[in-house]
Amino acid sequence: MIASNPVSLSTMLVLGRTDPATAAPSTAAIDRLAVWAQENGFEAVELSDRWLPPLQTEVWLNAAQRLAEAGLETRSVSTFRRLPVGPQAGPDDAAELRFSVELANALGAVACLAIAAPKGAWRPLARADRLALTEFVADLAERAADGGGRIAVELHDDGPFDSAAAIWELLDQLQDPAVGVNPDLANRLRQDPAWDWRTDLERLAPRMALWHVKNVHQGGPVDLDQGQIDYGLACAIVQQAGFSGPVVPETRFGDSPLDAAVRAAAVLRRHWRAQTLIGES
Repeated sequence: MIASNPVSLSTMLVLGRTDPATAAPSTAAIDRLAVWAQENGFEAVELSDRWLPPLQTEVWLNAAQRLAEAGLETRSVSTFRRLPVGPQAGPDDAAELRFSVELANALGAVACLAIAAPKGAWRPLARADRLALTEFVADLAERAADGGGRIAVELHDDGPFDSAAAIWELLDQLQDPAVGVNPDLANRLRQDPAWDWRTDLERLAPRMALWHVKNVHQGGPVDLDQGQIDYGLACAIVQQAGFSGPVVPETRFGDSPLDAAVRAAAVLRRHWRAQTLIGES
């Protein structure tokens, strides 16, 4: 519970990147991250292809091992904007999604999958491609379950899973407990400010496997307590559904994304404790 444990840190915050990593971080950079994370109350990390180059297993495992030796467990592995089927699919997108699942299995982590097109490029899939996508996710879920793991389909704009209804259609089709959800609310809200995030979060909360959190105002990123999402209410919704983490602040903005992550974690802990106290009263 966040009330008693630190919030997980997403290591994609290190350089504030929005493009895939092309080179491995140095040992010194990994060590600096570990020191910073522990000094600021983070107990775990999310490895991401914003920080580590895709499809390079040894690089990812070495980073995870070094972080673990410093006391930072890898609790999730994140793949960003990959679309494995249809005309918008990238040449390595399917392989990178499979890579994330296999790596997550090896690390005992959740594979968080943002199945989406490049920003602004999304076009709805044809029926045959939708069927192929469902079969592809079913295969990923089977791979995860065989390794004792789980996947989290991310709520995302620019992709086929941009609402609770779309994600639940997939869940109903698969009927697989290895498939969970990451309801990253700001992904949808930044392009659809009239969207009722509360109703969709209530629908998705029972199947949450992890939670990426960030906030927006008029489509742009802001600190967690300054945007359109009321994280006090959001924490109440997910706690009532039984979710207890991990939570990953995503703060790739401003002069210091890491400082923004610290502020976001403080906001989350405050709201989480408040809801815990309400539940105990």
